[in-house]
Amino acid sequence: MTREGLTSYPLPPAAEISSLVQTVRALVEQPAGFDLSDFRRQSARLYQLLLGPARDILEHKHSLLIAADGHLYMFPFEVLLKEEGHGKSLPELPYLLRDHVVSYVPSASVLQGLRESKRGEVSGEEAKAFVAFADPLSSPEAQPKPDPNATRDAAAPSGQTFPRLLYSAKEVETIAQVFRPDQVKIYVRQEATKDNVLGNPLVAAALRVHFATHGYVDELQPERSALILTPGKDQDGHLTVVDIFNMKLRADLVVLSACQTGLGKEVSGEGMVGLTRAFLYAGAKALVVSLWPVVDRSTASLMESFYNSLGSADGKAEALRQAKLAMIRNGQPDPYLWAPFILSGEPQ
Repeated sequence: MTREGLTSYPLPPAAEISSLVQTVRALVEQPAGFDLSDFRRQSARLYQLLLGPARDILEHKHSLLIAADGHLYMFPFEVLLKEEGHGKSLPELPYLLRDHVVSYVPSASVLQGLRESKRGEVSGEEAKAFVAFADPLSSPEAQPKPDPNATRDAAAPSGQTFPRLLYSAKEVETIAQVFRPDQVKIYVRQEATKDNVLGNPLVAAALRVHFATHGYVDELQPERSALILTPGKDQDGHLTVVDIFNMKLRADLVVLSACQTGLGKEVSGEGMVGLTRAFLYAGAKALVVSLWPVVDRSTASLMESFYNSLGSADGKAEALRQAKLAMIRNGQPDPYLWAPFILSGEPQ
């Protein structure tokens, strides 16, 4: 659908698309022993199936907004190859990302609702530009050794320790420098608690809310999916989907800089139910979320570049695109590192 009209194209059976999507995802999610030639072949084939029939129309459209279905909910279109790119290395591949800014939305009606919702005016100390939570601890007293290669996922929702995220605190402290000091509030380590999220007027009024934490996804019971924070008095530190649905936010952007925060459970008639849907329901205009486990160090690098681009880019989705392209140019071309993060909601 464009400003000029609406066109439909027949697709192969859903089972064929799902199989190929899972094949390409499996290739991208295996940085060790990555098969470049197989990736080039399979990703280009998937592009031809999904977008190839509309290539002439898309050629003149810079911004693509995807309302996905089925396994495509869990797939970053940015890694699609517009051609196979024989003989090209990872930094040279013809990704869809190079020519288009790509963002996602649960449905057209959700996007309409986001654009129609009004934001109340907030003034004074409560109107922070950036509120962040980072480097949570397994317990308020815990001091586990930081692991620079840690991923930001929690293997279980309770009863387990998790590694420190050394780069997450540096991530939010570096991002904070983009804003005036009086427009920032950061909660790290012992302060990165659920109590400091729920009922906190600074969070409710913030323009941008950022979580650089561990994430836990329960695809069978999506209401148990959570961001894992430092436990506090009488609470385990799990900011669950249920908690988030009951929040009230005015944020133009929420960033979930954690593992698999874009996943959930597909419910007939509802789409994907999980952290993304919960934050949109709570009032966020857009989210940056991840589709697979992300590495602490490279994630910090991507997020710092993303926020640096926000001021000059034409919208949030374009800023994320620029951050990904910067990673490809600057020695981190593996899509395992840059492709998991997508923007869902209002792209501008």
